Amino acid sequence: MTSANVVENESGTVSLSSWVSLIALSIIWGSSFFLIELALKGISPAWLVAARMGIATAFTFMLWASHRFALELGTRRNGMGLILLGLFNTALPFFLLSWGQQHVSSSLAGVSMASAGLIMLPLAHCFAPSETVDKRKLIGFVIGFVGILLLFDAHGASVSVEKHEFFGGLACLLAATCYAISSIIMKRLSAVNPVGLSALSMLVGALLSVAFASATEGGPPVIPSDTMSVVIILAIIPTAFANLMRIRIIRQSGPIFLSSVSYLVPAWAVLFGALFLGEEVTYSLVLSLTLILLGVAISQLSDEKVLSFGYIVNWIRSQRQKSG
Repeated sequence: MTSANVVENESGTVSLSSWVSLIALSIIWGSSFFLIELALKGISPAWLVAARMGIATAFTFMLWASHRFALELGTRRNGMGLILLGLFNTALPFFLLSWGQQHVSSSLAGVSMASAGLIMLPLAHCFAPSETVDKRKLIGFVIGFVGILLLFDAHGASVSVEKHEFFGGLACLLAATCYAISSIIMKRLSAVNPVGLSALSMLVGALLSVAFASATEGGPPVIPSDTMSVVIILAIIPTAFANLMRIRIIRQSGPIFLSSVSYLVPAWAVLFGALFLGEEVTYSLVLSLTLILLGVAISQLSDEKVLSFGYIVNWIRSQRQKSG
């Protein structure tokens, strides 16, 4: 029996607050794709990431100050983890998404994020000793991979064989890979204050982003006021605030639980893209999303859930036979 505020998942007990946070995070992340699309109308991808990261870092540092800059960094390994986290959790995936969305729709970018749950499987198998890839997980991975390939279908799918569109879609998939890598890095860090962890990883990401933008595009551009408004929203809510939520969820419930957000983010991204940008929702996009999420679901289904489902099915059959 579980209490009213606790529910079960395959890794043990997960608090109801973690589920609420997960749903809220999916909505926030789902909105980021159409916001990026709007911001790209007035700023280049590199400086969009730099501005987004700079504002998000300042906001996060103000929150960290209220925690008296608590960190508890501990080992040297944690210091290297912070640097890698800044690269794979913010700077690199943000740039890949911003560059990719110049060539593909925000809906497709959102759907590509669903692949993070699949990419997590081989990474967790290699770097998390408790995670193994069994037959069921392999089947789920194959099904999901077919869904990913549909994104690049040349016959009426969302990404055509044109060079820029192909590489734009590939950039979005690489961004999902970065998020999967960062989840493994975050889980392997020892106990670190989550606000401090978020602030320092943001700072690393901001420094890398500004350096890259300056090296490739020169000094910062003059940003139109309407674009700046979008960048500020993008920096504070889907970046700074969402990153804090993500870290807390991973630290409390683990990266596998967080990967469940991949079921929800694509749906919100497609909905927001259709509502606010008038993007077409193609059959191939829906089919691709369905296969990817089916693959994630199969790969994350525990033996206990399989046995429970089989027990329920057998019980229903027995009841029908008795009534017959």
